Amino acid sequence: MLAGIASLPVTSLRPVRGTAAEIVALLRAWDAADDPTPLVVETSGSTGRPKRVVLSRAAMRASADATHERLGGPGQWLATLPPTYVAGLQVLFRSVRAGTDPVERAADLTAGRTYVSLVPTQLHRLVDDPALARFDTVLVGGAALDPALRERADRAGVRVVTTYGMSETCGGCVYDGRPLDGVRVDVVDGLVRL
Repeated sequence: MLAGIASLPVTSLRPVRGTAAEIVALLRAWDAADDPTPLVVETSGSTGRPKRVVLSRAAMRASADATHERLGGPGQWLATLPPTYVAGLQVLFRSVRAGTDPVERAADLTAGRTYVSLVPTQLHRLVDDPALARFDTVLVGGAALDPALRERADRAGVRVVTTYGMSETCGGCVYDGRPLDGVRVDVVDGLVRL
């Protein structure tokens, strides 16, 4: 699948852009296509300048499906992250894979199982809201989670699962310190390799 893009300069590949609704429509068509071109996302630039990352449909599907398997099954997602970065894009794609529509307001959730993905700052702001405990799982990634905040969430009945990943791994690939199915983690010369 990637052989067709080998001759294209990376600058000719356009990153995913648009509103959440536009991206969901793109993802539904992309997931159903016979031989889709890969998706391109931009990194946040946390280690320097933002870069473009090419993601295959097989990798996106494996990530979304492994997440649902780890969390106990497919469900509906509340979209709280920017949809053009990998974490927000995966929230939308997990919804597509689950056959549900992602929503931007918790009041609009209709599925039996419900999930939300947050960064630690969002969790800090929402941890005392009883509505957060109604989610089957609250994924938290993008930065380290302060143990005191996790304890607060636990006391509030919020089921938090910490995630680690990057654009190149289609988002979170290690949940609560355990790799998702299909992910191998090695430590080589003191460095973690995924």
